[in-house]
Amino acid sequence: MNIDLLRKRAEEELSSPQFELTKQFLAVNIIERDESSNYVCDRYEINSEENTISFYFKIEGEEYFFCVLINLNGNDVTWVYPENSNRCYLTATSEELSLKELSEITRLNYSSGWSKGDIRKNGSAYTFSRINFEFYEKKSYAMEILLALVLDEVEKDKEGVIELAKKACASISICKHQYISANAGIFLDAEIMARLSSLNLKLDIDMYIAGEERKWA
Repeated sequence: MNIDLLRKRAEEELSSPQFELTKQFLAVNIIERDESSNYVCDRYEINSEENTISFYFKIEGEEYFFCVLINLNGNDVTWVYPENSNRCYLTATSEELSLKELSEITRLNYSSGWSKGDIRKNGSAYTFSRINFEFYEKKSYAMEILLALVLDEVEKDKEGVIELAKKACASISICKHQYISANAGIFLDAEIMARLSSLNLKLDIDMYIAGEERKWA
C-alpha cells in the first residue's frame, strides 16, 4: 500500500473537486497548507473491514477538519465530509491537594497542571489544583472513538484512577469544536457508560459551533 500515492489522490479532490459537497465546503473554507504549499493532513486512518483509507485535512484558522475517503480497491474517492475536532482527556481538581500530591495517586504520567496558589499569567493565584492526563495530540477522531481510546489508556491504572476520583473531583473532559454544517450527534453505548461508571468518572462535554455554513447549489 502506497500511502503517499493515496494521499495524492485525496489531495486531487481538494485541488479539482468532483463531489458537490467538496465544492460547497471549499467555497467557505480553506485547506491549510505548509511552507512548501502542501496540504496539511492531521492523520490518516485505514478501515480494513470496509477496505478504505480516510485522510483528515486541517482547515485554515479553524479546529475542525475535512475528510477525503478513498476506496482501496480502485483508489477512487468514494466520499467526503467535514469532521469535528475533539480533544479528550482525564482531569482532576482539588482545593486541598497539590499537583505533586495528585500525581502520586496514579501511575499515569500527567501532561499538565498546576497547584493551588500558583500564579496565573494574569498575575492572580489559582484557587484550586488541577492535573490533566492527555494521551492523544491528534483531534480529528470522532468523539466516541477518541473517548474509547482515552479510556483504554486510563484503565492501565484503574485502581489509581478510582483512588484519584475518591480524593479529587475527577472526570473525562471533552472539548468538541463542531462545524456548523457537520454532524452534531453524540452517541454513548452501554459499554462506554459502564467503563466510566466502573472508574467513578464524570463526563464533561463542552461544545463550540464554528465556521461558515457551506454554500448550497
